[in-house]
Amino acid sequence: MKHKILKISSSLFNLFFKNSFKDKIWMILNNHLIFLSKYYQTWYNLHGRYTFINRSKNRKRLLIIVAGYKKYLWPPVFKRISQFVGKDIDVCIISPGLTNIKLKQIAKKNNWSYLSTHENKLGLAQNLAIKHHPQAELIYKLDEDIFITKNYFINLEKTLFKIKKEGIYTPGFIAPVINVNGFSYIYFLKKIGKDKEYLKKFGELKSACMGIKAHFSPEAAIFLWKHSLPLNKIACVFSNNSSYLLIPHRFSIGAILLERSLWEKMGYFKVASNGKLGFEEKNLCEFCCLNSFPGFIATNTFVGHFAFRPQNEKIKKYYANNKEQF
Repeated sequence: MKHKILKISSSLFNLFFKNSFKDKIWMILNNHLIFLSKYYQTWYNLHGRYTFINRSKNRKRLLIIVAGYKKYLWPPVFKRISQFVGKDIDVCIISPGLTNIKLKQIAKKNNWSYLSTHENKLGLAQNLAIKHHPQAELIYKLDEDIFITKNYFINLEKTLFKIKKEGIYTPGFIAPVINVNGFSYIYFLKKIGKDKEYLKKFGELKSACMGIKAHFSPEAAIFLWKHSLPLNKIACVFSNNSSYLLIPHRFSIGAILLERSLWEKMGYFKVASNGKLGFEEKNLCEFCCLNSFPGFIATNTFVGHFAFRPQNEKIKKYYANNKEQF
């Protein structure tokens, strides 16, 4: 504390006596206000109205499932989760901005917890769910449009500890190979021998979080799903892999594993104003990049991501005609 006071005093001395007027304004905005806003943001990240139904068993692993807006996917998505989640994992369904009776029933049926927030703040809902599971050291996060496969949980965990043991990197988060995704779709296509066909059809095989056809084109998403089905069979192609991929740019965090210690270091998922989307993803990726906690793909695990928003309507029609393969 004494060191901080001396540091602030020195900064204030420099502010008033050693700088021009415009430099003083810059210092106020970029030093003192940021210093204050950081502490307020940390408090803000954990405070808001919510309802929590607690069925925790104090496990060291926690799965939070973000749901509430894609009811048509719940039957297959939750069936897969209940089939593949281990008994050593606490599960909590979270629904930001609403309370859903059907989700509460699914949670009760499976003996899972349920948390809803009054405001539509995804980061807040995630933070509160983690806060209410204080024993959880490993945090799995899934969106309601992710179709997981066998050994999803154990394989992500194995990859996390493999990277840590090797000692080259300190991992920020681990994700599976995802079909409709701006980075891992290329590895997926190469693994099944369809990369050249995709390149010929869509004119690109480019890696990016946004602005590429795998992210916005419905036809690209349909191509990726056609070669992902039947999902369980395709997942077997990846099951014997033991490598991992370093993620070089921002990544869509619909299916990730991270450690509680990282969540604490970054001051929790960053919460924005009501209804603002993607804020916690942007913040997580920025924090991991700036602090040398890179993200990784576990190549031994394959999952299906339903679609990004511009692709959603056409993929719904494709899904309706192929439900049995999902």
